[in-house]
Amino acid sequence: MKKISVSLASLILLFSTGMVIAMEVVNTKKMMFDKEFEKFPKELKKEILLLTDAIGFLCWQPLTLAGPHGHTDAVIALAVSNDRVVTGSWNSGAKIWDLYTGKCLFTLSEHLYIEKIVISHDKVVSLCSAGTVKVWNIYSGAFVHELALQMVTSVALCRDKVIAWSERELPGIIKIWNIHTGELVYTLEHSKFISVAVSNDKLISWSVEGIIKIWDINTGKLLHEFEQSGKIFLGAAHKNKIGFGSFEEATNRWNVKIKDVTTGEVKTLLGANEQRSSINLLGISDDKVVARADDYSAKIWNIATGELVFCGPSSYTPLIIIEDKVIVVPSLASYSARVWDMKKSRFSHFLEGHVGPIRVVAPGYNTVITGSEDYTAKIWPLQLNVQGTSDNNPLVWIIEKADKIQLSFIKSAYEATIGEKDFIIDMPKKLGALEKNESLEQLYGRIYFTFPEHAREYLRNRLNIRRDALLMEKVEGCLIQ
Repeated sequence: MKKISVSLASLILLFSTGMVIAMEVVNTKKMMFDKEFEKFPKELKKEILLLTDAIGFLCWQPLTLAGPHGHTDAVIALAVSNDRVVTGSWNSGAKIWDLYTGKCLFTLSEHLYIEKIVISHDKVVSLCSAGTVKVWNIYSGAFVHELALQMVTSVALCRDKVIAWSERELPGIIKIWNIHTGELVYTLEHSKFISVAVSNDKLISWSVEGIIKIWDINTGKLLHEFEQSGKIFLGAAHKNKIGFGSFEEATNRWNVKIKDVTTGEVKTLLGANEQRSSINLLGISDDKVVARADDYSAKIWNIATGELVFCGPSSYTPLIIIEDKVIVVPSLASYSARVWDMKKSRFSHFLEGHVGPIRVVAPGYNTVITGSEDYTAKIWPLQLNVQGTSDNNPLVWIIEKADKIQLSFIKSAYEATIGEKDFIIDMPKKLGALEKNESLEQLYGRIYFTFPEHAREYLRNRLNIRRDALLMEKVEGCLIQ
């Protein structure tokens, strides 16, 4: 096979099966590539097409967060930052993973029974079932401090502030803490409040009697207070819009309403007043409102028009909106999630691969992360991820720097994987010059170690690359460590 240049490898990646990149410059390059491709020898064409499939397979395979350092029970909490994923479970604490490679970087084992995780810049905040809140450094895994509030019901973040409240210990009280120092900076009072939302530098609290308060998080001052008809049971906020789910006793119906704080206008969303089951989730994402009811039905409306743009089944996991797509887990027993395209009014992706029910879903940049009862989390690409550099994104490294031998290794491992076989490699006796009578597996092992560490992590997470366990590992057929 002739040497494949870096530019040709890049083109192979761009036109891999299933990829669509709507850029005029790419279309021009594709026309040039197609013209040149016809001149290639038959065997070279075959190799290129097979390599195209292999790279395309890598790009669209979910990244599985598991392995020897993974969770030992269901993943029930998730949060995502620029290059990190944090997962939480009951008896194995929280774990911090590399978003690109799937490598487990740190285990936050001092906090068990995790129920919620939120991230702000370089800090991770974890809430456990006992109601304690701890703060960690996302890049070192170091414990920073614990909030001096027990039996916490829930937490939210706004830049360098942690908002926490305890319905059991301090009903009607909302506390705001400095995330870096753990200092209590403000205490807010709202009698019988049942829901809190954060939008920009504002905190919005609701009471069941219909009293809504808007606070300045930076000063702790009350900015606005107003009353809505009906009993309010939950709310959401985004920019100058406030959404709330209320129950009208006169009609025995649940309503979803949107209030524009600037103009005071209140809009009841179309179809919402047909809802008989109680609403247990409400969210606002840009120009969309999401509501889910106890009968596991979900609805999404366009705020500007009030038009219902989605209606379908949904489990207890949050509905995630990413631009014009909705991530839906259909039922409590679903092993897969679905991606609803709101522009095309159809499902565009089916995220299948878990072997246990999905418990939690979180959005990332052009990705969806799911946590399951199968003890794993998976990162699903919705678009080709070539963000970052070759130093931190292994896919970019493969595009820009992999040579002919390394690409051949990827191709061979891919063929084994799609054939549902293990691609066995062996540790060479020593790296460097080839030894006499080395096996094919040792040769593969030698090639494998020419990849940088982050690329090795990326490949072994997606391909069935295996080696025999060492005696000290006391297991057979383990993943490469």
